[in-house]
Amino acid sequence: MGEYLSTPNKTKHSAEGGNTVVKYGACSMQGWRKSNEDAHIHSCDIAPGISLFSVFDGHGGVEVAKYCERHFTQELLNEE
Repeated sequence: MGEYLSTPNKTKHSAEGGNTVVKYGACSMQGWRKSNEDAHIHSCDIAPGISLFSVFDGHGGVEVAKYCERHFTQELLNEE
């Protein structure tokens, strides 16, 4: 059936957390695709008073989404 499953994978993966200022909840589901290609960041206090929440859509490929998940925070904090 190409890129899609015959029935959706409805297994959900969730996370929650927070700090004294913010609370978050996140959930992902694979759905109809053969694999979940998305990635995300939920990180409190990447710097004093700064939190980062991002979703990287994997439709361009899982490699790009995972690369962003691994490197985005450090690139954002780099001072050049």
